[in-house]
Amino acid sequence: MSLRKSIKSFSGASLGSSFVVVIVAPATLAANEAHRQPSEVLFVTQIVLLLIVGRLLGEGMQRLGQPAIMGQLLAGILLGPSALGALLPDVQHAIFPMTGEQKGMLDAVSQLGILMLLLLTGMETDLALTAKMRRAAVSLRAPFKTVLPMRACR
Repeated sequence: MSLRKSIKSFSGASLGSSFVVVIVAPATLAANEAHRQPSEVLFVTQIVLLLIVGRLLGEGMQRLGQPAIMGQLLAGILLGPSALGALLPDVQHAIFPMTGEQKGMLDAVSQLGILMLLLLTGMETDLALTAKMRRAAVSLRAPFKTVLPMRACR
């Protein structure tokens, strides 16, 4: 089996499993609502759904010549209160309930993801290029390019 066929089969399987996750999540919430306790099943459902949708949209954006992170950001917007919460609020609250415990578990994983992103960014930083561009970075104009727009937003 070629690499392209395996990627296509993985993408198709991921898409199918994301629909299964969306169908299973409301049933999990109904059982969870009675007890108001954190649900590990719902937590795993959230992680799987975020990974699948982020991966699919990331690959789609790469095919359009954009960085994968653009698709992953779009996935967050689509699954969040801006899109899914506005169109289907019951489904969004079923997948991402407003309980503090559930939010805490997802927040811990998201903070770990941000840490890994920053670590990867630091590892890919070319210090030789930074040394070459030192004069432009330290010039007197640099603070005005960042401070003034921030002051204007107040």
